[in-house]
Amino acid sequence: MNSSPDFCDSGLPLWKENSHVRCGGYRSRHCEERLSLKRIHRRYLDESLIHDRLRDGWFRTGDRFEVDEDGYFFYKGRVDQMFVCNGRNIFPLEIDTILLGHSHVRSVCAVPIRDREGRNIPAVLIEPSAPIREDDIVDYALQHGPSHGVPRFVRFVDRLPLIGPGKIDRCECTRVLQAAFDEGVTRRAAREGSLT
Repeated sequence: MNSSPDFCDSGLPLWKENSHVRCGGYRSRHCEERLSLKRIHRRYLDESLIHDRLRDGWFRTGDRFEVDEDGYFFYKGRVDQMFVCNGRNIFPLEIDTILLGHSHVRSVCAVPIRDREGRNIPAVLIEPSAPIREDDIVDYALQHGPSHGVPRFVRFVDRLPLIGPGKIDRCECTRVLQAAFDEGVTRRAAREGSLT
């Protein structure tokens, strides 16, 4: 058991004594997995990652969990994929999970993009399994998830970009969504300019 005031151990270790899910603060429900350095490497090829990931004998995996009242852990996504929108932390995996519940969504990738003011907004790239509209996605997200996780920008594609066997390329999805958003903003501005 760690006596550090910043973190407390919660639940059972994942790999006996070499892994713990450690929760930040007293009675916090938000946790990050940390592995004992006894079982992993001590160096990264990229030296800048050493300071970020290795601390006090623990390797920070970047996997984020939430603990319910009964002590069960639920994977919420990667710490480095979380973004802030209107002061709320958003994990893209939560949006993905909600939208995958829709019968017309085959695959989805939620990412942050920048709006015209440079603020993060949730956007989704969707591979539909049947015809569906943007409004259907927004309504479904409003009914089944938190309001801060409702996508503000939705695009449909025949296939999501992949970087390996079944692994979605989030960087490419971000690029595609940001480009589509920026193009839409430019077209709107041109139309408004031609009306004056």
